[in-house]
Amino acid sequence: MERYKVSPREECSRLAKELGDMAYFRISYANTSHVVIATPDELYSACYFASQDNWTIFYPYGGHSGKQDKIRGKTFDEVVEFFKEGQGHMPDREKIFDIKRKIAVLVAEGNAILDKYLGEDEGQFHKVVTTWECPESPFGLCVYNLVLDRAKDDCIYCHHPYERK
Repeated sequence: MERYKVSPREECSRLAKELGDMAYFRISYANTSHVVIATPDELYSACYFASQDNWTIFYPYGGHSGKQDKIRGKTFDEVVEFFKEGQGHMPDREKIFDIKRKIAVLVAEGNAILDKYLGEDEGQFHKVVTTWECPESPFGLCVYNLVLDRAKDDCIYCHHPYERK
C-alpha cells in the first residue's frame, strides 16, 4: 500500500483549524475525512485527496436535492482563500450544531412515521437516515434497510447511496 507524506485526516484537521468557527472536521459514514464549511449562503464539504495532492470542494453539502457540484484541483492555500476572502463572514459553530440537532429531530419523527407506514415487523428494519430527496419514497426522503444494507448504499425506493459525492 502506497503511503503519502500527509494523510487526508491530517490535512482536513489542518484546514478546519485554519478556517476556525466556520468549519469543522468530520469523518463520513464511508470513513472519508472531510471538512464541513458554512458560509452565509451555502454549506460546503472539502476533501483532500492525497494520491493527487489536491482538494475538491463539494456543494451543497447535505445535498437535499441529491446533486452536488464540485470545484476540483485546489491547493490548501486556494481553499483557505476561497472561504476566508471569497465568502465573507461565516455563521458561528453553535448555529450549525443547532441546525444539525433540528435535522436529527426531524429524522426521528420521519422514522416514527415510517414504522407506522411499514408496520412494526417491517418498519423496525428500515430507517430514514438522511435528508436526501427521493421522488420514489412516500415520505420524499431516502429510506434504507439498516439490517440488510448497513452501508446505506441502496435506498429501498430509488436505490441511490447515502454518500453521493
